[in-house]
Amino acid sequence: MNAAEVIAEIKQAGGEIWAEGERLKFRDIPARLAPAIREHKTALLALLKEGQTGQIRPGSQRRS
Repeated sequence: MNAAEVIAEIKQAGGEIWAEGERLKFRDIPARLAPAIREHKTALLALLKEGQTGQIRPGSQRRS
């Protein structure tokens, strides 16, 4: 599984993932994806920062 596939899986499961600086933030992800998120952290950050995958959040406002 690559970073783009991780993002697609999260989106398909109704979860959220986004970058805040050099940190990944996520909510409502399937537990089975946690190892893949750790493995692909650098690539996930790069994809999210470049906007290649769009903002993977269902709402228009970020919640704290």
